[in-house]
Amino acid sequence: MAESVIPLLSDGLQALPEACSQIVIAGMGAETIVSILESGADRLDPDPDCCCRLTPKASVLRDWLDHNGWRICGNSLSRIGPVLSGDGRLSC
Repeated sequence: MAESVIPLLSDGLQALPEACSQIVIAGMGAETIVSILESGADRLDPDPDCCCRLTPKASVLRDWLDHNGWRICGNSLSRIGPVLSGDGRLSC
């Protein structure tokens, strides 16, 4: 797995060496996750998988994803809070 997972510390997705097809964004609020996805859209493949683990305001992220061409494919609750995962943008 070490060859396929590249942990990065970055301002959003800007440090990605190339466009990626799968990302995990975890441990942040909905507004921060929205900001990362908005500012880093050019660093993602056209049909990315994204797993988001957020703390507060899940409805803010759900609304943004819905209005920006993402599909929520799974939504489950943990003891800490909701976990949202999607498998890419919808075709227009």
